[in-house]
Amino acid sequence: MSYNLRIWAGGHGPGIELTQSEYRSLVDATSRIHLATGVEEKLDILLENFLEYERELLGLALQNSLFGSLDDVRMFREIQQINRRAINLFTAARMYADQVKHAVSQYFAAGNAPDVKALFSAEYDQHLEYRIAEALRNQAQHRELPVHQVSWPSRWEEMDGPQHRLRFWLVPSLLVEELENAGEFKASVLAELKAAGSKELPLTPILRRYVECLASVHTKVRELIASQAEADHKLLIVTLERARVELREGLTGLVVSAGDDPETPHEHHYISERSWSRRKQLIQKNSRLSNLSRKYVSAEHPGDAA
Repeated sequence: MSYNLRIWAGGHGPGIELTQSEYRSLVDATSRIHLATGVEEKLDILLENFLEYERELLGLALQNSLFGSLDDVRMFREIQQINRRAINLFTAARMYADQVKHAVSQYFAAGNAPDVKALFSAEYDQHLEYRIAEALRNQAQHRELPVHQVSWPSRWEEMDGPQHRLRFWLVPSLLVEELENAGEFKASVLAELKAAGSKELPLTPILRRYVECLASVHTKVRELIASQAEADHKLLIVTLERARVELREGLTGLVVSAGDDPETPHEHHYISERSWSRRKQLIQKNSRLSNLSRKYVSAEHPGDAA
């Protein structure tokens, strides 16, 4: 069996001969880098769906401030728009949780994988909003849409000051009675809501906390894989530099290959920094997620002139 580091193109020769151990180390490191990048991509999909939900509310509030009058057709249309965004977010959250657990298990295939399921369970146990969101996601999947009603409130603020404003916003809500009547809503969570005397729950604070909890798990997952990820990247950099020096040509199409004949290997894997760079970009983009449940966005500032 021959193991090589080579350019995957005709006329470039067998390249650099590798030992079986070198070959296996490079294949495993490349696989883990792709898994680590995939974990970041799943988080990014989750956050972009959350962004779309929040943006939908802001857009509908702005529309209400301009056009006012609500009729049944517009009300039902806007409720459906919010339902669609909420369901997309629930779907992305389920995908994130399932696939991250699987990815981490693969990442640590050679040793004992950390219990990522326990990280999700800890957030579930600690935060009622997480429990509500998970139960609501399950009910939305099997029974009915998650948004039971929407209100379009407006209110004058700073009436006694020179900068008074008329504020518009939207409040999608859940009705505890509707959750119970529809069925499939988790009994223990429903009992918590009843014991607290809850009848109506704004959806947005629940979703903000839910995403914050998932982001908290993600931060811990990053920490779990950080040491191995850095070691894999170091091996990748050393390999690329070796190829650059010994092959003396551009590294487009660089692969590690295995087979009886170096010219027609039965297995090959591309070697580049593209996946690692993508991971770095996503981490930089998606690293300001603490206290998400306490953040909100407004186009107004108290000091704005009339």
